[in-house]
Amino acid sequence: MDGLITAAGLGTRSMASKYYRKEIFSVYDERDGQMVIRPMLDAVIYRMKYAGIDNIYVVLDHEDGVTKKFIEESYPDLHIIEQRERRGYGYAVYLARDHMDSPFVLNAGDGMLLDPDVENTIVHSFKGGNLLVAFQVDDPRKYGVLEMSGDKVVGVREKPEKPPSNLALAAFYVLDPSIFDHIDIDRKESELTPAIDATIKAGVKTEARMIRKDEWISVGQVSSYVDVVNRTYSFARERAKTGDFKK
Repeated sequence: MDGLITAAGLGTRSMASKYYRKEIFSVYDERDGQMVIRPMLDAVIYRMKYAGIDNIYVVLDHEDGVTKKFIEESYPDLHIIEQRERRGYGYAVYLARDHMDSPFVLNAGDGMLLDPDVENTIVHSFKGGNLLVAFQVDDPRKYGVLEMSGDKVVGVREKPEKPPSNLALAAFYVLDPSIFDHIDIDRKESELTPAIDATIKAGVKTEARMIRKDEWISVGQVSSYVDVVNRTYSFARERAKTGDFKK
């Protein structure tokens, strides 16, 4: 299974500089029993590799020289896809269409599953189709939202005014490659959620894995960054102390 990381956004909500994107913001992590400080993007890459995903593509804005240099020097085995037009998250994913001919893991570069073992378990539980990760929130109107019929996923909706559930999507997915047939690249701002919904309506079996809200972290908003740093510090310290990691 291949991996795709999208890291081409401007970081408007995080007040990031165009020369130093939010994906490069520092977080704490655990590596080989030691606490370390790494860019968020590095932590996302680490979790993919920890789950056994080594063939990884990263979508970068063509003007983002800082992140490009970081990847080239730190992970020369990764493949960089340059995005030259800012046309939304769906369009960034669409740029990888020629490289993904089987189910692939997709992770936004500004968020991650806090525990690598949780990601590893989710990836290895995949049985085909789509696999979505979700958590309960008080106000789902700010998220992509699962639409359920009992335990079955029957659709997803992007930031609905009247949410069909309180289950918000994490920006971590395993997706069937047919997703590329449903991404509307003619829109000025192409979203991914409607394309996922279209695959479900077309018959692609879609499962959901539920996590706690605190198991997902994101550097997408400036007001919550200090919380991200504190949470990653606490998790990395405990993980290093207990040795609760894959040898």
